[in-house]
Amino acid sequence: MDYDFSTLESTLNSTSDYEKLFAVFAAMFAALIGFIVVLLIIWLIVSVSRWKIFKKAGKPGWISFIPNYNSVLELQISGIPGYYWFFTLLFSVLAWIPIYGGLLSGLAFLVYFIWKNIKLAKAFGKGTAFGVLMVFFPFIMYPILGFGGAEYQGTINE
Repeated sequence: MDYDFSTLESTLNSTSDYEKLFAVFAAMFAALIGFIVVLLIIWLIVSVSRWKIFKKAGKPGWISFIPNYNSVLELQISGIPGYYWFFTLLFSVLAWIPIYGGLLSGLAFLVYFIWKNIKLAKAFGKGTAFGVLMVFFPFIMYPILGFGGAEYQGTINE
């Protein structure tokens, strides 16, 4: 059975198909750039809010822009030893375990962040629900904590 490739070849060589393909890639690229811009805006909002949170806790605010060190300082403000930051590295390694590693790592990461943010919220006199919302809506809750009337009360051991 012979197939006539001339029809396929003429279809691929038409400029309208290339233009459609280009339009699809251009739309995907524009969506990617838009997504990156939104992520950068969220990062900037959270970092500036962390600056205010650190200042309220009597720490240097500029540390909020230093990756990893800002997380260690946030743990210390929350009353959690800074070495707990290494759990994030452990969860990253767990993610490489085949089949269930990513799921287990993601769940452990979620529990860890909820616990950390609840401790941070309580250090500023906020409740458990506020800490949980900080995980899911950091671009709203961090500014409320940083720019709002919440005062740093120190670490609360429960």
